[in-house]
Amino acid sequence: MKYNNRTGDRGLTVVRALLLAAAVVVVVVLGYRQFARFTEKRVPVWVAASPLVKGRMVATEDVKVTQVPPPEGVLVNRADIEGRTLLVDKPAGTPFYAKDLAPRPARPMLATTIPEGRLLATLRFDNMDLPAKELAEGDRLDVLLASTDGVHVVAHDAMMLGVLNRKASPAQGDSGRVMGVDISIPGSAPQQPGGSALVLGLYPEEVFSLAAAESTGKPLKLVLHADREVKAGEVIDLRPEPAPKPLPPPELPTVEVMLGSKTETVHVR
Repeated sequence: MKYNNRTGDRGLTVVRALLLAAAVVVVVVLGYRQFARFTEKRVPVWVAASPLVKGRMVATEDVKVTQVPPPEGVLVNRADIEGRTLLVDKPAGTPFYAKDLAPRPARPMLATTIPEGRLLATLRFDNMDLPAKELAEGDRLDVLLASTDGVHVVAHDAMMLGVLNRKASPAQGDSGRVMGVDISIPGSAPQQPGGSALVLGLYPEEVFSLAAAESTGKPLKLVLHADREVKAGEVIDLRPEPAPKPLPPPELPTVEVMLGSKTETVHVR
């Protein structure tokens, strides 16, 4: 039996042609994908950094940014995602939609954040010598005023509630946060430098004295109380001891003097 070399060569040629065609197809597909990858518009989108379960409040470490084609209805602002509770399970790498998150709770009224027995007052930064921007909510401090007739404690054990910042950009308006409550006035005109202020919780009897001291324009000295003393309820009182009240004069003995038909009572020294 003779073997036909022409038939074998023809079959080998067909196989080679098929392999070549398959290689060309693979190259074309890969090239198209690379072309689409570099030419397709992509936008940054916040996605789940790890699997998140329903009921979890989204924290900073729970999200990451990735570049994807423009999705429809996806939340692209990080502030719209963080701090909200998930209504569904969220696999890693998936974006967030408005329907995935519970609405934020309503902000409390500013008046509800003032501690009992205190009143809210502000104190401008430009009147202080302490690094006020390093103070934190809950710090306790005294406010002193030095004048020609001595040093006076104008506010004792004032409670730090927050900072009111006046930003320079008219588009941003005023920005301030007191105990988690935004007290900014959107769109208002910016204030000149020095407009930032501490927001303090004062005892009622010290509100007028602080306002009067601030109106003098003289620098006010802040005295910060140690945290351990505050927690122990032993805040040092810098106020001088009140002067003792003078004793009432002693009662003098009296005698009755009779002059004829008249009787008169007189004191005897």
